[in-house]
Amino acid sequence: MAGAEASNAEAELPWEQGSLLPDNAGVLPLQWVHPDHPASKAARGFVKNARRREELTEPVTVPVPAKAGDRLMVITQSCDIVKRPEELPQIEVARVFTTTKDRIIAEAQDFGSARYFRVNDPSEETAVILDYGWRGLLDKGFLDALVPDNRVLDTLTRERRQTLARWLGQRYCRPAVPDEDYPLITGPVREAWKELLDEEPGTAKRFNSEYAEWRYRREEDGSLTVYILSPREDPDEATALEVIDFLAEALNGYPGNVTVATDKRSYFTFTKADEMTTEQINMEWASQDESIEDAALPQ
Repeated sequence: MAGAEASNAEAELPWEQGSLLPDNAGVLPLQWVHPDHPASKAARGFVKNARRREELTEPVTVPVPAKAGDRLMVITQSCDIVKRPEELPQIEVARVFTTTKDRIIAEAQDFGSARYFRVNDPSEETAVILDYGWRGLLDKGFLDALVPDNRVLDTLTRERRQTLARWLGQRYCRPAVPDEDYPLITGPVREAWKELLDEEPGTAKRFNSEYAEWRYRREEDGSLTVYILSPREDPDEATALEVIDFLAEALNGYPGNVTVATDKRSYFTFTKADEMTTEQINMEWASQDESIEDAALPQ
């Protein structure tokens, strides 16, 4: 009887955004591949091997091999998870892996990364990283057939869960960087950041463990205001000075004064009005660096 009660309790665990599929779920990220133009490493390998056995003329579904320890996380919003299958029949999942490599952690802690998001607290030595590059869609019947693994989710603070949801949401809603801003602002910062990742990954990891998002606003007088934002209410001032020096050097070619808003270094002081009038310095270009992709993806 006690075993049956435990089983029933497990079955009642909620599926939420951030729940992991059990490690024996038998599910892998999946992609449709055109046999004439396979692009990813997994797709190229599959097509090459398949053509040794048969002729491929139609698109095929290709699962992405998993590394030991890889998991799949539900990234569908919790409010959509509870909708009836007739209203929303699928849920979306994405790969999750762990690492202690400073270079990958540094990228994943940058809120502007287009691909990686560090799920667990930056103070932990081993990072749990969501890889948006490899995803899949599941029929909602999986939610009834499997028991969610919420061990990672249960360790997250409410603020960390909201940051995860915000990062997933801004993957689609962030506006494109104005063309005229790229050579003067975004481009130089991305180049400097990539160099820091290559040469001092530990420093990059330390920078964005404290200040995870950088934004800017071009003022009417031609000057530039930069914001370095921390999820902490009282972020470290010494690290702020280092980040400010890094950005000042990266932006030394900007044709006007560059100021960092030292009075708004936290989400606790950065207002919605500030967000609406600024642009994010996202690291999409750095996120697509091939060496990082090769290091993080299944072999």
